[in-house]
Amino acid sequence: MTFKEFIQSARVFPTPRGEFVADCKTLINAGVFPPAIFSWNDFYSFLAYHHRTSPEAIEIARKVWREYKAKVPEAA
Repeated sequence: MTFKEFIQSARVFPTPRGEFVADCKTLINAGVFPPAIFSWNDFYSFLAYHHRTSPEAIEIARKVWREYKAKVPEAA
């Protein structure tokens, strides 16, 4: 499972994490989410440099990345 597939399969709840996942899904649907993210550094770079994401959202992103790694151990 790729990180993009992980995001697409994630449920959206009315929480900060859910809002973040919803935003990622919007980026996927708009075609601007990277097709392949292999590491936290890839994801962080995309968020920090391309979208000027807030520090709070970066922390949520880090937690989502850790969830992905826990679900897909072979991920970076």
